[in-house]
Amino acid sequence: MNMRRRIASCFGISLLAAVLVIEAKGNYDLSKERNAVHDANLTLKQQIEQHLTDLEQSQSDLGEVQKQKDDLQNENRSLLQEVDKLQDQLKQARTAPPAPTHLLYSGDSMQESQTKWLSFKATYYDLGYASCGKWPGDPGYGITASGRHVKTGLTIAVDPDVIPLGSMVEVMYPDGRVEKRRADDTGGAINGRHIDIYVPKVTSTLGVDKVKVRIISSPSEL
Repeated sequence: MNMRRRIASCFGISLLAAVLVIEAKGNYDLSKERNAVHDANLTLKQQIEQHLTDLEQSQSDLGEVQKQKDDLQNENRSLLQEVDKLQDQLKQARTAPPAPTHLLYSGDSMQESQTKWLSFKATYYDLGYASCGKWPGDPGYGITASGRHVKTGLTIAVDPDVIPLGSMVEVMYPDGRVEKRRADDTGGAINGRHIDIYVPKVTSTLGVDKVKVRIISSPSEL
């Protein structure tokens, strides 16, 4: 009888120990699962926070992009306005009368024009056919563009857009000589700062000179 009680008591203790072991193992597994769930929740929370941060950054970037777009549109409008202004100025320039190119009207006063020496190229011509394209007896032979007859020591041909016809000028040669001449004639090859000096006969000793010219009186003063 006592043996049975002892056996039963031992069996009960063993059973209780087994139950305690199982319960402890269950608690351990439950704690482990709780920790795993907690870690998963923490990771998910961090991911959500990162997504929110990325979203805020994206919204900020979008705002910056929109601002840049607005700035570019404003700049484009300004450029279009500048283009319109330039087109208007171009239209006005095309319709405006050409600015006078005469030396007398180059912005200098008459007194300044009469004292300013300007560099010119000087060539020479005579009444030969090679120079004037006419023979003695042809209509207009010896008559200048101003209607005057050529005159030795006086007549020169000019570009009338540079020196008005009829102007009296002084010509300073490379050797320092100064002669008074009158702008009576023109020529197809006389353009810009180029004068063609009339002489009785062009010789091989006459070539191209670099001279100084200044206007001493305008046609209205003659």
